[in-house]
Amino acid sequence: MKREKISQKPYLKDSEVYTLWKYLNGNLTSRNVFQFDDLKAPNTSKFAVMYFIANLFDRLGINIEKPIFNKDIYLQFYGKRKDAKKAKQFLKILDDDFNVAELKNNAFLLEKYGALEFIEFEKGLTKKNHDRLAEYFDFYIDQFIADDLVQDDSNYLKFELQKQKTLGLINNYKEKYGNEFILKYEPISSEFSPYHDTFLFIHSIIALEKLGDIKVNNAWFHDEVPPDEQTNDFKIKLIVLGQEIKEIEQKKFSPILKVEGNTGYFKFYKEGPKIEIGKVGTRKYRLLVCLLDTLKSARTVDSVFEAIKISKDKSDTYLSDPYISPSRKLAIIQNTMKELQKIEGLTGKVVLEFPHGNRTVLLKFKP
Repeated sequence: MKREKISQKPYLKDSEVYTLWKYLNGNLTSRNVFQFDDLKAPNTSKFAVMYFIANLFDRLGINIEKPIFNKDIYLQFYGKRKDAKKAKQFLKILDDDFNVAELKNNAFLLEKYGALEFIEFEKGLTKKNHDRLAEYFDFYIDQFIADDLVQDDSNYLKFELQKQKTLGLINNYKEKYGNEFILKYEPISSEFSPYHDTFLFIHSIIALEKLGDIKVNNAWFHDEVPPDEQTNDFKIKLIVLGQEIKEIEQKKFSPILKVEGNTGYFKFYKEGPKIEIGKVGTRKYRLLVCLLDTLKSARTVDSVFEAIKISKDKSDTYLSDPYISPSRKLAIIQNTMKELQKIEGLTGKVVLEFPHGNRTVLLKFKP
């Protein structure tokens, strides 16, 4: 299948990003397998989820992981319908080898005969599928943060406004429940409405996690309750990060970098614990060196990239494209920060800001 080139992308619907996010991160779903209900956002149908996945995966050259059709259970529910004979003939295609193409080609019939709720597939992605999806998804979220997505048929708020609105929701819950809670958000009734809200809640939650503000432990919409008790909102179980940094700042905050052998270390203050960053030639360590050198002053994206570039960047075709190069450099810097934020001791404590329209970079330590 044809692979999609990574380039500037249009905005996806919040519901589509939710579907892709959940599929890529199996830990966000409590059951052992995926069903279409696990990937479905409020105000969307299983058919919409299936069609989005089938089209995207077809473009990316990815197949759904080991789909299974529970035919016996399906026939218990639908075997006595008037069109059961037609359904049984159609269902012969749903064997152990059915794939993305069959999902696309038979989308209407899968919906018509009620088969979608009896299809499930494994959460554990192959490395090839995971890497391809993660590459697509990370670059998309990077472009959302950098305001580089294409405004197609709707206007969307800039990321800074998306971020502030989402943090406002989170802080309201934090005041009531502490640092760990289930955040609920009910979207508008229809994403096709001419009054479509330009706020993208799911985009913003994913971006805030990537920037180290929060950690998401679970996400769901569909509850295991009778239909009349179902609520029409996202439920995001999360932890607000950054509590420990307050104690560090009270101890005469003064960041220190030091090298032992060929390994770089970081300390928040002289008496603080030593945090291993990595080899001195890694992007992670060089990013800290570059931005700590002028801690209170923003540096240009170009100068920061020059400080952290490595030999393989010479073969990166996106960096040689004058149109894509600025967003690609920005994405590499953001991904390097993401790697730093994974280090124990730095999680939730260091972030990047991009003032002056994403042309400059500033390192911030979270209070």
